[in-house]
This record gives sequence, structure tokens and C-alpha cells, in this order.
Amino acid sequence: MHDAYESVPILEKLPLQIDCIAAWEDRLLVGTKPGHLLLYRIKKESGSNRFEVLLEKSNKNFSKKIQQLYVVSQFKILISLLENNIYVHDLLTFQQITVVTKAKSASLFSCDLKRSDSDELILNMCVAVKKKLQLYYWRDREFHETQADFSVPDVPKSMAWCENSICVGFKRDYYLIRSPYIIAVLPRYVEIRTFEPRLLVQSVELQRPRFITSGGPNIVYVASNHFVWRLVPVSIATQIRQLLQDKQFELALQLAKMKDDSDSDKWQQIHHIQNLFAFNLFCQKRFDDSMQVFAKLGTDPTHVIGLYPDLLPADYRKQLQYPNPLPTLSTAELEKAHLALIDYLTQKRTHLVKQLHDSEPSTTSPLVEGTPIIKSKKKLLQIIDTTLLKCYLHTNVALVAPLLRLENNHCHIEESEHVLKKAHKYSELIILYEKKGLHEKALQVLLDQAKKANSPLKGHERTVQYLQRLGKDNLNIIFEFSLWVLKACPEDGLKIFTEDLLEVENLPRIKVLDFLKDSCKELAIPYLEHIIYIWEETGPVFHNCLIQLYREKVQALMKEYLNSLPEDEIPVPAGNEDGELGEYRNKLLCFLEISTHYQPSKLISDFPFDVFHCVNISVTFLLKMFLQTLNLLPANTQIREIRVFLENVLEGNAQKRRCNQVMKGLLHAEFLRIQEQRIYHQEVKCIITEEKVCRVCKKKIGNSAFARYPNGVVVHYFCCKDRKVCPTEA
Repeated sequence: MHDAYESVPILEKLPLQIDCIAAWEDRLLVGTKPGHLLLYRIKKESGSNRFEVLLEKSNKNFSKKIQQLYVVSQFKILISLLENNIYVHDLLTFQQITVVTKAKSASLFSCDLKRSDSDELILNMCVAVKKKLQLYYWRDREFHETQADFSVPDVPKSMAWCENSICVGFKRDYYLIRSPYIIAVLPRYVEIRTFEPRLLVQSVELQRPRFITSGGPNIVYVASNHFVWRLVPVSIATQIRQLLQDKQFELALQLAKMKDDSDSDKWQQIHHIQNLFAFNLFCQKRFDDSMQVFAKLGTDPTHVIGLYPDLLPADYRKQLQYPNPLPTLSTAELEKAHLALIDYLTQKRTHLVKQLHDSEPSTTSPLVEGTPIIKSKKKLLQIIDTTLLKCYLHTNVALVAPLLRLENNHCHIEESEHVLKKAHKYSELIILYEKKGLHEKALQVLLDQAKKANSPLKGHERTVQYLQRLGKDNLNIIFEFSLWVLKACPEDGLKIFTEDLLEVENLPRIKVLDFLKDSCKELAIPYLEHIIYIWEETGPVFHNCLIQLYREKVQALMKEYLNSLPEDEIPVPAGNEDGELGEYRNKLLCFLEISTHYQPSKLISDFPFDVFHCVNISVTFLLKMFLQTLNLLPANTQIREIRVFLENVLEGNAQKRRCNQVMKGLLHAEFLRIQEQRIYHQEVKCIITEEKVCRVCKKKIGNSAFARYPNGVVVHYFCCKDRKVCPTEA
């Protein structure tokens, strides 16, 4: 509790018993049991809470007991309840103006003064007469009835207007609402509570207080039978200091909003109190509520993150100041706190990303005045993303990878690297490296983990997948880290250069070929076969190279084959050999036959003369370079040596010409037959009228797509299930 008001004696030991009081401005009216009406002027002494009390007027003409008083200074009238009757007197002379004759036996009244839409003052009055309420309005110096009486369940003990409603109490209590407090008169003291929530603020002990009234802003009087006190509000600044010490931040906020300071000073104090309130919520382990307040205030996120252990670098965290020592959190509390922080940081991150390209700096405020703040949005995003990474590692590891995969991920590399390694999250570490362009580090981690038996990254599969995504800009890295895969598993290693991915297909093929020929020559042939047959590579360099590699392979195998033959055994025809020799010889012959992109002039010299002499006819034939073959032959070649070749060429050409002539005649006859059928079918008309219906679904054809059978039956296109079977009538 704190002191909201100070009680100051105004009248002490009055010889007359006080039955009611009323006040306006600096005047106090006291109604007594004998019927005396006393008017006092109350002047406050400057610089203190002492008052000068002057009795201005004493009227002893009220012969009846004064039960209740109400002053309407705007109309210069005094409304009183005397011996259960309602009277209206002049406020200055106390001369009677009128009496409400119908309100005999009244026990209580309540008045309401307000302005209409036309700025006219309207005075309404409600009078309690036994178990009925009477409503009146003031006009032409008289009270007039508003409507007929209406009944209530009991005799009212108190009444209050609330705009167009009347609040009626049936218990004995008296109270006054003085924002942000409710001041209530109880038998032995005056109780002061907050309006919302109803918290006890102060109890002012007085000698049997009975009545309470207000004479205007900050003017409250309390009276007993023989005493009158004035409740002087303690200065708002003093109350706020007390409330902050007692950690009553919500009430301190209400009071701060009531201060008469300049807008900037008021906003600064309100902001300070709200920060203290949010900090106190965190200390009370109300983490969600605390983060919501911090989010609304725009507090520097680093100051909020600093509330948690081990989330900020130690050097930076030492620079942060907090109102009180930070609480120690258990494991369960820390997890709950991390979840609240994740929601807060996610909200802040979304806001910052939208403003990232704005030229204006970040507009955050410190939790404690004087503490440095971070104005760079990129720096803030880096801290937020890194903190989110740490929080996810504590609460939900499944969210780490999606965070690191974000295109606008701003995680601090060294700090993130440290926490991921500490948590043994190597898959996530690789994602971090990949997104930051640190491919060599990522591939080194994959290489290290590939050798560990219990690692989820064991093996070469992840390395292959990673290298396939790098593209031509990282060709040197691909070559460097593909070597160990090519040695460990050549077949899978080749997929680094042949996978059906755009990045792989766009790799510079000549460089890849040179790399494979130097580092793993046995893969050059399957690589060339893939790019030529699958990717349809037409470059002469690649076709020439494949033929050369085939030739080298055949020559090596042929040498072994010939050495293994008995002296009296004749070699089998080309391509009919067993094993790899027959396979590669067939590949060579087949490729020479189907390819049109190699360069014979560059290839023929690669065949040794002794080998060429026995196979030159077939090789030259397969090269399809009939006219150039003669020029390619050695100068000492005899015509009889190529007689068979020439005869075969001439015979082949003659046979091809005869076949072409026969085919031409057949095709022309087929053309004429098709033309005749076309003319026949085009003569048939198919008219779709509005009444034409589908034989299958019985609905009109209309503008829908349709199908017509040879017998003239028309159906919807989607109703035509079998083109060969015409639907019958149902």
C-alpha cells in the first residue's frame, strides 16, 4: 500500500451534530441536525497542506432537520432534503424557491447535471420515496416530472447517476469515485481502493466518518458528527515513486497518464514504467505477458535477449543494465521462457525484414535509460536469428534446419558454428555453411563425418548430393572434393557429373572430361557415353575423344587377345570376341556407324598401319566418308587391295537406288488412296440443331464437343467411350 491522500482537519469539535455536507469550488456547506446551515470558505495556504477556514454565513432559518444537500452552482441553487421533503433554495441568499410537493416522505435523492447536444445544461433528479423512484427535470425554476413512478424491491439507501442510468444501492455505504481511486466511508476509517482492479491502496483512520462529498477536482471532504476533514491528494510524482518501490506498476501507469507534464516527459515516464512492468513480469515468471509488453514498447531486442543466460556474447551482455538482479530459472522455467522469447523474436524478425532496405535506422528504446542500443537493422537481425537458432536447439531442434534454409537468414557464422558443433548438429551445420557460401567447410565436415561409423552422415551420398548442387561457378571445389568419392565408389562418383540436374548439365564438359581423364580415366568413357547418348552432345571434340578411347581400349584388349591365341588359331571376326574386347569393339563399330559428328581426318591417323591394313575396309566403310576414303589411303596402296571395298560400295548404292524407286511408287499409291478417302469423308455433313440430343446421356448437344460415328450417330465427346462401337438406343 502507499499514501494516496493525506487527511487534514477542517472543522474540529463542532458543537452542532453534522448530518450532511456539500461543496463547490472553495466553499463548504454543512447541514446540522438542529437545522442550521453553515457556509465556509476554505483557502489553502501556499507551500503547505494547511487550510484557512472562514465561516461566511450561518443560516438558522431551517427549522427542520437537514438530511441531504446538493449544490448546483451553474443554476445558483441548493437542493436539500429536510424532514423527508425536497426543497430548492437560492444558493446565495438561502431563500426558498420551490418545494417538490409530490416527493413527501422522501428518504434520498440524487442529481445529474449534463449538457445536451445543443450545449444546454440539463438537470435531472431521482427521488426515493419508500419503495418507489420518482424522476424530475429542472426548468423555469421548478422541478417537473419526467415519467410515472416505478417500484424497486427495497428502500434505497444510496443512488448514483451513470449517464442515462441510475445505480441504486440497498446497503449502507457511502463512496466517491475519484479517478483512479474509489474512496469509501466505513465506520472507523476511509478506505481508498483502485477502481480497476479493486486493490486496497490506503486506509485513513478518522473518528467515526459518516459523509463524503466533492467540491471539484482534487477537493474531497469527509465529515463525522462533529468533525470535517479534507482529503488532500499526495502529489502524483510522490505516489509514482512509492508505487514503483512497491512494484505496483499498473497503478503507477494510470497516475503517470494523469500528470500535467509535457507530452514528451509524460511519454518518457510512461515508457519507463512500462519497461519496469515488463521486467517485473519476467521476474514473476510471467514470460508470455512480459514479451507482449516488450513487443508493444519497441524495447531493443538485445536487452530482452539479455534477460536469458547464454544467449548473448558475454562481453556484450556485461554492458547491459537491468533494474534488479535477474531471476534464476529452473530447466522447466527456462524452456517456457525460451518459447515466449521465440514468439517475441519471430514477431520482431518479421517486422525488421520488411524494413531492412529502408534508409532509416532502427527505432528501438533501451530497457534502462543510458544503456546502449543497436541501431543497425542488419546487426539486429543477425542477433535475432542467432538467438532463435539457440532457442530452437533448446526447445525444438526440428525448427533449426528451416531457419537456416531461409534465403534471408542472418545467423552469425562463428557463433552459430560454435553452438551447432557443441550440439553435434552437423547436418544443420552443413546447411549453415551452404547458405553462407562456405562450401569448402561444408564439404570438409561431410568428409570427416563420412568416415565415422556412428555418424548419420556416414558414407559418400551427402557429398555427392552437395557437389551436384554447386554448379559451374564452384568447379574447382567440385573437382577437389569429388576425388575421394571417385576413388571410394566410381559409379556414384560419376553421378556428380551426370545427374539429371540443371546445375550438373551446365558444367563445362570439356573441363570435366579433362579432369576425369587425368584423375579417373576409366570413367571418361561412361561420361562421354552419357553426354552423347543422353544429353545429345554434338561437339566433334567429344565424339572424337570417345572413338579414341574406344580405340585405345580395343588396342589394349586386342593385344592381350592375340597374345593369348594359339599359333594355329585364326582370330574371330571383329566384334565377335568374348568379354570386354567384343563389347568395346562392337561399341566402336556401332558408334562409327551412327555418329555424324566426329572428324575422320583426325581419327584415321590414330590407327597404326599394321592394324589399319587389316581392318581399313570396315573402318572406312563405317566412317561413311566414301569420297574422302581414297584421299585417306596411303600412297602405296594398290587398287586391287581395295577392290572388294569399291565393289561393295557400288553394289550397295545400286541396291539402295532400286529400293528407293520401289518405295517411291508404293508411297505414291498410298497417297492417292488416302486422298480418295479424304474426299469421300469430306462430302458428309453433320448438322447439329438445337433439338439434337446425345444418344448416351439424352442431353442436348448444344455447344459441347461431340463425336460422330460413321453411321451418323452423334454423342457428346465425353460420352464416346469406344470409338469402334456405336451406342444403341436404350
